[in-house]
Amino acid sequence: MARGKRVASVGHFTSVVRHIASVAASLSIIDDHPQSGDYPAVVAEYLLPKMDLVFIIGSTLANKTLPRLLELCQGSFVVLVGPSTCMTPILFSYSVNCLGGTLYTDRAGCLSLVRQGLHGQMVHHGQKLSFEKGA
Repeated sequence: MARGKRVASVGHFTSVVRHIASVAASLSIIDDHPQSGDYPAVVAEYLLPKMDLVFIIGSTLANKTLPRLLELCQGSFVVLVGPSTCMTPILFSYSVNCLGGTLYTDRAGCLSLVRQGLHGQMVHHGQKLSFEKGA
């Protein structure tokens, strides 16, 4: 799907870089804490309207930036992705085309990690899922 397309990722996902960069016409990564080669979040206003495919980190729903990002992505195929993605089909009504997240299956393991402050490792206690609009 990304082959020859202009792709952006709001949030730095190593897997997006690994799998998409080599096939996309361009890959722009936009992040609040940009790494080398990334763009700061303020450029989303200029870059996102030009994209064919956009990956958006699920935490943008919690931090209330998702509505504006979706406005900027009109005409793009939008994937809301990451372990914090809210896996509800209601998001398909708001210009999201695909949801990619995690179903946490090991409650005790997740709670143990939360108590240790190791939230980023919770993905190892669940199953990755994806749902596409109309699929």
